Amino acid sequence: HKHILESHRAGDQLSYLISRDDGLHIFEITLESMWSQNKWFYLAFYALIFIVCTSSLYILYQKPYDPSARIFFIFLQLFAIAQNQSFLYLDTAYALIGTIVFIFGFNLFGVVLMHFYLIFPKPVPFYNKIKKGLRGIYIIGILFGLALTALQLWRRYASSTDTVSIFNEYSRWLLLWMTLTLTAALTVAIYQYLNAKKSKTRNQLRLVLIGSLFGLLPPIVYGMFPDVIWRIQQEQNMLSTMEFINGIGTYIMTSFLALAIFRYRIWNLEIILRKALQYSAATILIILLYLSFISVISYFLMETGNRTHFVVLAISIVISLLLRDRIQKSIDKLFYRESYNSTKVVTAFEKQFAGVYQYSDLASGIEEYLNGILHFNSFLFALKEKGLTYKVVHQLGGDVK
Repeated sequence: HKHILESHRAGDQLSYLISRDDGLHIFEITLESMWSQNKWFYLAFYALIFIVCTSSLYILYQKPYDPSARIFFIFLQLFAIAQNQSFLYLDTAYALIGTIVFIFGFNLFGVVLMHFYLIFPKPVPFYNKIKKGLRGIYIIGILFGLALTALQLWRRYASSTDTVSIFNEYSRWLLLWMTLTLTAALTVAIYQYLNAKKSKTRNQLRLVLIGSLFGLLPPIVYGMFPDVIWRIQQEQNMLSTMEFINGIGTYIMTSFLALAIFRYRIWNLEIILRKALQYSAATILIILLYLSFISVISYFLMETGNRTHFVVLAISIVISLLLRDRIQKSIDKLFYRESYNSTKVVTAFEKQFAGVYQYSDLASGIEEYLNGILHFNSFLFALKEKGLTYKVVHQLGGDVK
């Protein structure tokens, strides 16, 4: 319906003339948008994006020297842009800036996600060999963005049938690029899961993989068959079908990534999440108890005064306090840890470093092993030479003084 509605916006009032039974009837209608028809979906969607973006700031603050944390932060920002923006064909400076930001974010989104999977939870064995190739992929994404931005400006300031046609044709290449990068990212996630040896790593990567399947398959399928999906949406009058499917996949992917990060103590975020869950659960319980009691009282008594509301609220708070320990135990179960076997840990440590006598190799291996358990912000390995003189043989983060 774009050729009919393109000159109108949500909220505009239109008059439709309908001929019926030899008479002419006038109907006044007000146009709505997908947002106004599905407020609950989009409000929850934007709230999720806001939570994801703000949490990524905390992750970056906690682990500024961790490459995977930095890449994850960039990925979440591009993820928010890709989910919350699109091509805007409105004749305003804001729409033009928003579209250009979307173009670059969309072109780099899949590349950054693939980069993240290549180094999370630890770099793949061949990562150092493909670093230059990864930079090349970043450059291709930037060049795609520059070309499409130029075409967008051309389309706006020299609009004609040819410019629109060229822009639409090039947009298909953009979809193909998105499909290739997201498919590569999903392939890397599968590879990391299949090659993980530790049970903890496999468990967290299983969550990452399940979330990725739900979140990445819808855009991959759309990128492979855009004409087919668009035709189905038009013929079945379901123009927002793909948007809803992609949104639901985004919910699932974000939830599973968060669960993998917080459940398995990635980047030391467990403490703040435990507190947030505890207070949120208590608040939700109080509200639900309050609304339930008020509904029952209103049904039988028909009237409820301020005193009744106060008493019901007090009862709800008391019940939530009585259930506090049970709520806390449920949250603790969510963060369940594998039992610690000191003999097994010491044996694994000795086996890993048996026959390693070079200071640099031994120090690097010990740092990597301990960092996997304690997640250091900085780590210094030094050998005492004499008195208070030490020789640094390995370091992680920070400056040596």
